[in-house]
Amino acid sequence: VARFGYLIAMQGNRCEEDYLNLNIGASEVLNWARYIEEIDPWGTPTTVHNAGNPFNPNSGPWAPFVGEPEIDLTSLQRAREADGWGDVVEAYRTVSAGVGRPLVVMVDEPGSPPRDIDTPGDLNEFRNRLVWEITMSGGGAEWFIHNRDQSMEDFREFDQLWRDTGAMVRFFEQHLPFWDMTPDDARISGDANGGFGGADVLVRTGDFQDGVLAVYYPDASATGTVDLNGLSGEIELRWFNPRTYAFKGAAAVLPGDQVVAVPAPPSDGGEDWVALFQGLPDIACPTDLNADGTTDLADLLIVLGAFGSSSQGDTNNDGVTDLADLLAVLGNFGDDCP
Repeated sequence: VARFGYLIAMQGNRCEEDYLNLNIGASEVLNWARYIEEIDPWGTPTTVHNAGNPFNPNSGPWAPFVGEPEIDLTSLQRAREADGWGDVVEAYRTVSAGVGRPLVVMVDEPGSPPRDIDTPGDLNEFRNRLVWEITMSGGGAEWFIHNRDQSMEDFREFDQLWRDTGAMVRFFEQHLPFWDMTPDDARISGDANGGFGGADVLVRTGDFQDGVLAVYYPDASATGTVDLNGLSGEIELRWFNPRTYAFKGAAAVLPGDQVVAVPAPPSDGGEDWVALFQGLPDIACPTDLNADGTTDLADLLIVLGAFGSSSQGDTNNDGVTDLADLLAVLGNFGDDCP
């Protein structure tokens, strides 16, 4: 604890594969966790790593730790499994919230890219199956390279995986209020499966720019329909290319509070794409970003929080929150909106 506890982003794993070979039992793992919690001045988040199939949070090997006050997050592994992790993440979110102690859901050993996908070593397929699915389901992940975790000296072999993961993280940081969003895959219907399990959805309902919905299509050859109920006003759709790490094509404007057909991405429909649906500002008062009737401090904070990165504080609808938007809010500051 003294040597490592202060480190940023540290998480404490109280037992590796807790009942493999030497089965110490869940009660002993919890005793260890309780002891370290008592002497740890930094409040390090605590977890435990499972052996065996953890896919059922009610009866699998991780089930004894759901709801326990000493355990803050998961450390789920099933190293040979590349599919279904989005459903697993959502199940743990639901079950842990239901017992009154919502968990941060981390997947620490999913399938290994050189071994556990249909075409071993195909990092595009790994992105389609895992990189976006886990996070779009409300979880976090670490990537596992089988049998080489103590011997790999040259990480350049997986350069694309690092870049793909970094682009995904930046997309979340710059464009999504992900801490306030909920997985809701049922909002997409009629999309292509492509062998990758179908689309994944994160959503936050609300009026105007409070409403945001993101969809990851591992195969966008058929985009189907999206349920925008709960997202009011006009909704802007932009397409993000997870292969080039940039938005592409012109934005489309769709009506909120109804089910609408999703226009096709601008190109390469058989590849993976991310659709970002964002409520547009109230045209009657574009500087009232939270639609509370006044341009005030809350609107200024929205602009400052999104400055330079996203359209969340975009008062003039030019696709970016910048100095023009800041000046517009300051110019209308304190004014009531019609």
